[in-house]
Amino acid sequence: MAEFLRLLVSLSLSGAALTALGWGLNALLRRRAPRWVCYYLWLVVLARFLFPFASGQSLLGRAMAAPPPEGSWVVRTQDVGEDLAAPQAHPSQNASGGEDAALILAGLWLTGAVAVLAVRSLGYAGLCRELGERAEPAQPWERELYARLGPRGRAPALLRSPAAPSPVLVGVLRPKIYLPADPIPAPQLTHALRHELTHYRRGDLVYKWGVTAAVSLHWFNPAVWLVSRWVERDCELSCDEAVVGSLGREDRLSYGRALLWAAGRGAGAPELSAPFLSQKQCLKERLNAIMKPNLHTRGALGLAAGAAAILLAASVALGAYAGQDSPAPDALQGSRDSTQAGEMTQLPAPAPQLAWPFEAGEEVTISNPFGTRVHPVTGRTSTHSGVDFPLPQGTAVLAAAQGTVEETGFEAVLGNYVLLRHGGGLTTLYAQLEDCTVAQGQQVAQGEQVGTAGMTGQATGPHLHFEAALEGEPADPLDLLPAGELETAGE
Repeated sequence: MAEFLRLLVSLSLSGAALTALGWGLNALLRRRAPRWVCYYLWLVVLARFLFPFASGQSLLGRAMAAPPPEGSWVVRTQDVGEDLAAPQAHPSQNASGGEDAALILAGLWLTGAVAVLAVRSLGYAGLCRELGERAEPAQPWERELYARLGPRGRAPALLRSPAAPSPVLVGVLRPKIYLPADPIPAPQLTHALRHELTHYRRGDLVYKWGVTAAVSLHWFNPAVWLVSRWVERDCELSCDEAVVGSLGREDRLSYGRALLWAAGRGAGAPELSAPFLSQKQCLKERLNAIMKPNLHTRGALGLAAGAAAILLAASVALGAYAGQDSPAPDALQGSRDSTQAGEMTQLPAPAPQLAWPFEAGEEVTISNPFGTRVHPVTGRTSTHSGVDFPLPQGTAVLAAAQGTVEETGFEAVLGNYVLLRHGGGLTTLYAQLEDCTVAQGQQVAQGEQVGTAGMTGQATGPHLHFEAALEGEPADPLDLLPAGELETAGE
């Protein structure tokens, strides 16, 4: 649960930072590009709030990582050659208290999320029910006018309902446009129907459900409420612009009078619908935009593409918490005695002896052991063919034994790595290196530096990923390193 809360907070912080950038770009483009550009730029911000696409290299990925994480283990090092004490994994009191606090916070978050979603969805459901219960077919001349506007394919049904203060579009799967029961002059009805059909063709109701999902998940974040308000405003402004784009001055005046007519009827509806007038507070801005349309420059679309690229690049750079792979304690305990049955090969006896691949003091911290681990976010079980040691960025990484540099390079998951070949069919791998300080074919002595610790692959914090293999089969490096006693971190 603590991992989920970290992910949620990282998405919220990342989304808030992107909201500030989106607001600045929106202000820059407001008079230089079509309003639909500003409207759709908010999709990038919403995606940052909703989807945990990230890498360990992102700013939030690094900031939220806390090596060593809860559930890590400490090896109390002893002299080489001593018998290995049986590893004991003890429950951590600190971890238990932290999990209780995480459960309380998760409960508070869930209560707020359910409340926000309920208010929005129930208000929308109530409107749909009230409209449907009192609905009747549109008048023949209204249907004829609607047909002349050219709705193609699966067009929304046109109905009348006393519950509709002004024309309103509802329904994603079964869309309907409801007209008020009172007669509407033909010019106002024409503009209103064009407006609602534009909402339908653009899929604005689906967009609004996405906004509702973001607001429900991040109800505690003021930034997401601002995004909700700005999306609603830009949705109407861009829709107005699409409708009046080819109209002359007189028709624009008629469209403005239609808006004033809707405002006089007290028009309004829940966020998940698309009424002709949704926000009376932005009526003045809409009227000004109708009568004074933007004179877009020839480079408007290029400017818009540049703004979108900046927003996307910032979204990737900010990222989110990618999760900390923390295996269960029994996986660590079993790995010191034998490897998982059917997955890893038993070590031959006697096994070669290695030195610690860095300057080890009295204790060595392990964040991920050799064996099977369960990802705390995805719940997927996978095999971990090495041991992860959390180390400060730039810590010297040392050869665990004398050998030859067989390979150096970069791999997407491992990052920068060095592979050493030793005698007796033994190889060791040093990955997630910030830098490699040896070259292929070079002879190295035990304790000689081969690189520095980093997080150049898929990682949530700087560390050394250390592997050992015998005759090509993965082996638990802890079985080859100096013996020691094992306990959970924090004891």
